[in-house]
Amino acid sequence: MNSRKMKVKSEIWWIVGISFIVFILTFFFSPILSYLTGTSQPTCAGGFGDQYGVLNTLFTGLAFVGLIATILLQRKDLELQRKELKRQSDEFSIQNRLFDIQKFENLFFKYIEHVNYLRKDVFIEYDSENQAISDIFKNFRTCLQNIRMALRSPLEELIKYKEEYNERWIAFEKAYFDMIPWAIGFYGMMDYILKSDFLTEKEKNSYIKIVFSITPPQQLNILQIMGTISNCEEQNEIEKILERKLFFHSSRNIFIEEKNIHLIKNGMGYGKHWFDAHLSIYAKKK
Repeated sequence: MNSRKMKVKSEIWWIVGISFIVFILTFFFSPILSYLTGTSQPTCAGGFGDQYGVLNTLFTGLAFVGLIATILLQRKDLELQRKELKRQSDEFSIQNRLFDIQKFENLFFKYIEHVNYLRKDVFIEYDSENQAISDIFKNFRTCLQNIRMALRSPLEELIKYKEEYNERWIAFEKAYFDMIPWAIGFYGMMDYILKSDFLTEKEKNSYIKIVFSITPPQQLNILQIMGTISNCEEQNEIEKILERKLFFHSSRNIFIEEKNIHLIKNGMGYGKHWFDAHLSIYAKKK
């Protein structure tokens, strides 16, 4: 309130001062000009009016200078306004980003709880999760070994182990279908992190690192297998991204060859007919 009163007083003093100058120039300009130039004052109205041509020129020049000054002041004012708007915009952006991160983290930790819940559902029939993981991984490696053997062995030699091969495959296939919800939850969480465009790459990697740090290595191996042989292209792509970011090891360390991935993926659904309908096709013929 006080600053407003001071501003009004200042404007009044400016008006009074300018009015005083105009008054002085109007009534005393002729004597002053005569004194400065050493000439006598005009004795007729025409001569008196001609003297004010100088004053008109002066005021025109002052008006031009004032126009330039006004333009410069407006330019400076606009620059200050732009800086203020940018500052407000930056503050607004920061507040929005902090709000987005808060929302992200709330859902992120709920994702972790949900994925852990889905994992426990998969392993509930075992005495311990370690036993479940060990059995699932063992059956997978055996099935992969059987496929590799079929690619280089005669059918007559393989057929002796037909029942054993089918039994191992059924165990792995059942675990695979049981683990699909867990894998969907895990890769959904990874997708949520990777597609959060308000996060920097470093921040995304930090959140992924949190997930990987609380997940045992053998579970990560199984999740990588699930992502590699999944029929969902989005999961395949996320698995490859995690490989490139060095969170997952190279899938070649698990599958050895690219064609083994396709053989396992295409073998899903055969169950007890896996050997006859799928594996025997790849066995060598004498």
